[in-house]
Amino acid sequence: KVFDKNVSLSDRATALAKAITAPAASPVLLYQNLIRGNNLLKDYFSKNPQIPELVNALERAGGRVKMDSFYKNNSVESFFKAARSGNYLGALFRTPGALIEGLSKGIMQELIPRQKLGVFSDMATHILEQAQRENWSEYETTLRLQEAWDSVDNRMGQLVYDNLFWNKVLKDVGMASVRSLGWNIGDIREIPGGVIGLAKAPYDAYKGKFRMDPKMAYVIALPYIMGIFGAIIYYLYNGKAPETLKDIYYPRTGRKKPDGTDERISLPSYMKDVYAYGIEPGQTIKNKLHPELATIAQMLSNKDYFGTEIRNPNDPAVKQFMELVGYQAKQFVPLSITNLIQRLQAVGGNKTWINYLQSFMGVTPAPAYIARTPIQREIYNLYDKRFGGGVKSKDTQAVATLKSQARTAYMIGDVKKANQLLDELVKSGAVKDTTTFVKDADTANDIKLFARFNPEDQKALLSQMNLADFNRYVWYAAKDVQAHVGSLSPNGANWLELQQAGKVQIPQWKRGQIVGNNSDLSSMPPDVAGPTKGGALTYIKALFEDPKALISDIKNGDTVVRVENGAAIIQHRDAQGSHDIRVKIAKGEDITGKILDHIIPLELGGTYNENNLRFYTEAQSKIDDQVENYLGDKFKAGKISKGEAQKLIVDYKDGKITFDQIKNQ
Repeated sequence: KVFDKNVSLSDRATALAKAITAPAASPVLLYQNLIRGNNLLKDYFSKNPQIPELVNALERAGGRVKMDSFYKNNSVESFFKAARSGNYLGALFRTPGALIEGLSKGIMQELIPRQKLGVFSDMATHILEQAQRENWSEYETTLRLQEAWDSVDNRMGQLVYDNLFWNKVLKDVGMASVRSLGWNIGDIREIPGGVIGLAKAPYDAYKGKFRMDPKMAYVIALPYIMGIFGAIIYYLYNGKAPETLKDIYYPRTGRKKPDGTDERISLPSYMKDVYAYGIEPGQTIKNKLHPELATIAQMLSNKDYFGTEIRNPNDPAVKQFMELVGYQAKQFVPLSITNLIQRLQAVGGNKTWINYLQSFMGVTPAPAYIARTPIQREIYNLYDKRFGGGVKSKDTQAVATLKSQARTAYMIGDVKKANQLLDELVKSGAVKDTTTFVKDADTANDIKLFARFNPEDQKALLSQMNLADFNRYVWYAAKDVQAHVGSLSPNGANWLELQQAGKVQIPQWKRGQIVGNNSDLSSMPPDVAGPTKGGALTYIKALFEDPKALISDIKNGDTVVRVENGAAIIQHRDAQGSHDIRVKIAKGEDITGKILDHIIPLELGGTYNENNLRFYTEAQSKIDDQVENYLGDKFKAGKISKGEAQKLIVDYKDGKITFDQIKNQ
């Protein structure tokens, strides 16, 4: 209604006020929506419906008033049938499915259909009012009603597959291949569809054809509503407003995890999928595959998700078969129960009834990749690639789990529990030197993983790090890598200069945290540390704040890692990339002893365009670094704009202004 130009100004203002206050009024609105849906359900089966036009609208839209029988598995009916006939073994076999269907019946067969009807009732009422006001044809009205029901299907699940007109084989293959096919199809139809519609909105408005369709409205409402909820939860945990976008959608609890990262929670909403597709699209798509396919593949390879053997190949055949049956049975446990069990088994952390209820309702600890920095994610992914893939015996996994629990207890300060678990490890022979174990436990996991890489991998990682990350990891690189850090990247050269001046020192670790380190870089905030790879959200932000630079960066094949004060900041190219552009710019000239550097540095939003690159002597480059660092600090602190900083550095390098004049401005 807010965007409907044919609605009166007062009605549009009322609709806007309702939208803004929706998060605060959500419990009331949820109840009101349920009542609307229940009334429409009653009207549908009544000979004299109170609102016949809505019943007619539902039929024209192709909607459903009950959960489609397609979604039922009849496990409860089969259980009682088997029990009544004396087939107790069959009844026992059907018990898990019957329990799941029984527990979910109130939600799947009663609540969701009524909520869907309530949402549709609200949308259809507006459509019918608009149709009458603007004298739409029956055909156009029906199309709008069908569009509304499709949007309800996309958002709330229990998709009406008949409305898709899919080939039966295609539908069956999809159901067998994708986890919760209807939910995921709904995601794909609603969110990308809304994004595309919003992207076209300026052009449509220019042509006078703009219309806010349900998908576009949902894409606006989803981050807004969940953002408000997330901000409220963050404030309740921390007593202050969220500081980053991540704080809104994955609120910090104010506690630290055993690895030293912030503890965050994940809220049950589609924003999880949006974030996941933006950060780890490949893994997210993989996770959407039907769980039975993954289970079969794991059973065939005799390796579960964590790389642990499912059955012992040396056991008798009957025992191996029972282990496979047991593993298959675990796959039927609902996620809510799995979350609750994991919370119960976790070492340390909060274990109040509120936390257990959160886990059961889908409020879970945020995925590990959310709390990690982009360079940490790259290290973990590379480690899995280099050292993963093997099969661990159950005994080996049990020892690894015990070590992890002991380390976790130590990290959170539960000394009694840590000593108890450490004693078990010593008695089993898994740990021989407790001093070494504790020292190893003090060091952050990502540091230990980085130290295991071969020199080439370490060089590749270091070459794309910013200065803060460089200082965190370079101390643990191989000696051959440390001997050539100055040539890895501009940040490597800067770090070497700081190290030679005694301004940086090797970090000292205690319980996963850096302590006793007086390096200037150790206190750099996370946003200055900066990511090494930009996700989809970074590119969207860059599109709005620095579109010209973004287009240039994409054209040059560079990666935008963050957007800072209106400037798209790109990643330094690796050694090979820097060499290639050096040769290209030189054009056969003798450049011995010269350094190819940016006129506008990357930290100020510079690019790898040829007109932004120039050869300097090494001495001049070091002098220029002081000016760049000075302007960079002022820019990051928000004391100077991107345009001002870029103009000053260009004027300085063109000889129009001195460093002293810059400092006096």
